[in-house]
Amino acid sequence: MKIGLLGCVHGSVPAARKALSKFKRASVDAVVVHGDLGDTFKEIQGIVRTLSRSDVPCIVMPGSHEPARAYKKAIAHAKVNDGLRQTQWLVKDGLVQLIPGSDSISKSGEFMLAWNKKEVKRRTQYLNQFWKGKRYHPIFARLRMHHPKQTLVIGHVPPRFTQPHAIDVAHFGRATKDFTLRNAGTLGAKHVAGSIYVLKNARKLVKRGAPVRILKKNVGNPHLATLFRARKVRFFACAHIHEAGHRGVTRNGRTVKPGRWTPELFYNSGCARDGSVGIIELSHGKARYRNVKL
Repeated sequence: MKIGLLGCVHGSVPAARKALSKFKRASVDAVVVHGDLGDTFKEIQGIVRTLSRSDVPCIVMPGSHEPARAYKKAIAHAKVNDGLRQTQWLVKDGLVQLIPGSDSISKSGEFMLAWNKKEVKRRTQYLNQFWKGKRYHPIFARLRMHHPKQTLVIGHVPPRFTQPHAIDVAHFGRATKDFTLRNAGTLGAKHVAGSIYVLKNARKLVKRGAPVRILKKNVGNPHLATLFRARKVRFFACAHIHEAGHRGVTRNGRTVKPGRWTPELFYNSGCARDGSVGIIELSHGKARYRNVKL
């Protein structure tokens, strides 16, 4: 089983086209778009229409940016497979199992990856500090691992690791307290303690004297890590953390080099919009990955 991994395309139709061309030349059995197709109906529709023209079967699922109504409308009549409705797919001689949604949600995102109703309530209250009145669609992570050696689990967010070169290491900024920014421009005027910023914007805010702390740390989901250990997941792919893209590790965070067959592989395919996608292959209880630049 050989799968083309297209994550974090963020509405970039040119990136999607280039990725599909690369995947076709690599003779993949299927393409999985594992989250962040876009922030709006127009962006998601553009990606879905591009995928619909592919000769290779395509499976899509939401990540941290998709509005629920826009996502469902865009794929309703498209020639793609909906990984939100069906999370298990037989591909050649293997099984692909999907975990849609995200624990970290952007302003436009509405698919909340969670573990129970109590967590949904708590996280909704937290997010309402930033975006009042939004409704979220909870997705409760479930896994059935009958044949771990033949199953590739694909999600948007990674599990939590502790190693400094793992697939969940992010470099970002966090507001340490509420503040207001004058002449804010695209940075926004009002900011709440706990707000998260991409590194580029965080550095801009720091230069302007804002109470923002720059961090570099493992930010993967601890519940996923626990679930994966319990279900003995051996092969997994994600995206979401752009700066950790094109990395492969074992369950214990040990680096796995591209092209090397291994009995355990946890892989971040990177951000397609920025030119990073990947291919993962399973055969006889082992896996290997290939980084692809667009």
